[in-house]
Amino acid sequence: MKRRNFMKLLSLVVLETLVEPVSALAMQNKNAQIVVIGAGISGIAAARTLKDQGYEVVILEARNRIGGRMWTDESLGTPLDMRASWIHKPKGNPIAKLAKEFNIDYTQTDWESLHVYSSRGEESDRENLGELLVKVEKIQRKALKYANKQDKDISMMEAVKAVLDIESLSKIEKEELYWQLSTLEMDGAIEFEQQSSWGDYEDGFRGDDVLFVGGYRQILDKLVVGLDIRFEQVVKKIEHNSDFVEIETVQDYFKADYAILTVPLGVLKQESIVFEPVLPTSKTKAIEELGMGNLNKLAIRFLEVFWPADSYFLGYIGEERGAFPIFANWATFTDKPYLLGVIGNSFARKIAEWPEEKLKSELNKIFQKIFKNAKPIEAIQFSAWMNDPYAGGSYSFLPVGVTGDVYDELAKPIGRLLFAGEATMRGFSATVHGAYMSGIREAERVLEIIIRK
Repeated sequence: MKRRNFMKLLSLVVLETLVEPVSALAMQNKNAQIVVIGAGISGIAAARTLKDQGYEVVILEARNRIGGRMWTDESLGTPLDMRASWIHKPKGNPIAKLAKEFNIDYTQTDWESLHVYSSRGEESDRENLGELLVKVEKIQRKALKYANKQDKDISMMEAVKAVLDIESLSKIEKEELYWQLSTLEMDGAIEFEQQSSWGDYEDGFRGDDVLFVGGYRQILDKLVVGLDIRFEQVVKKIEHNSDFVEIETVQDYFKADYAILTVPLGVLKQESIVFEPVLPTSKTKAIEELGMGNLNKLAIRFLEVFWPADSYFLGYIGEERGAFPIFANWATFTDKPYLLGVIGNSFARKIAEWPEEKLKSELNKIFQKIFKNAKPIEAIQFSAWMNDPYAGGSYSFLPVGVTGDVYDELAKPIGRLLFAGEATMRGFSATVHGAYMSGIREAERVLEIIIRK
């Protein structure tokens, strides 16, 4: 099962430019004070770049922790990433380079190493399932080819249905097909009916996806050494002009020569930050048009392992679309009795409203149906990013009819106020490495402005 499909070519020259050391001219004017808003990976990357060039940088973070949507939670007794977990295509990927530099271990994952079960408790024939996975990949390619020939953008689901006669499939084939499609929808964190088929798909890196078993926090802990981070600084207002940027938080006021805003798209959509003067219409329009997806993690701890430990993933074909479709098998990675579910879209919104006991009960019913020796769940943790006021969702996606120009618009600076984050990184949106690269991009933009002055 390949992840991050539907790729288009994007030159690696862009990345090389981003990570190249800045000119020595930027070492001038060390008096410039810079505020970075947000201690996610993009904000940390920006601050790290500027700090390493000798500049005074303060990071304002609304939470009481670093990482933003990169959250390594240990409340269940082991490190589990509740949003970002994988490095997608590690060859050439800057996050993989950081992992090597920091000597952080990761493990390769095989998305085709899985057991899949139906809502009736039956395991899908692995040979037939393998053939279906190959078939779906062909369907994807055909769907994209069809979509690219259209005069206007269409949804991914419309493109799929145009190249596949779904009604000709048997009941079991339909169930397995829609299950496979529901797992692929997670790349966009929204149902295929809402995803653009002309979307913003990356390329440029290679290799099979790898997983931080010890958590993404290991990368962040290394990057933040020596950085000045102020926690629980919820930004209320940003005043910007040709001379300075002033930031008002619930606790303090900060005045800076430059500010880099890295809050998620979901926060910008909430309009919880007042801008003075107001943002240009072109930028507010981009914020409105770009979608914010909903992809969540469900960590589950058991007393012991009762499921097959010989595969990386367990799949579940529920009666309801997107209902607990796939779990990473932590017993394979660590020999510990944990599963890490990936759940998105409307079903994730639904269960976010459930009391914890109901969620446990529904999951226990599923596992008891599939495994005769199933043990009850000891503890769970659900991320619910859409309900998080400092996230407003998981990551951005392009809705039908919206072009990648919105990413470029969000990335445009307004004088001394600059913008970073995955939703500003065309071609690499919705990824950790895209967010990281955007932070470096804006740090270098500040340095270039200083040089010109």
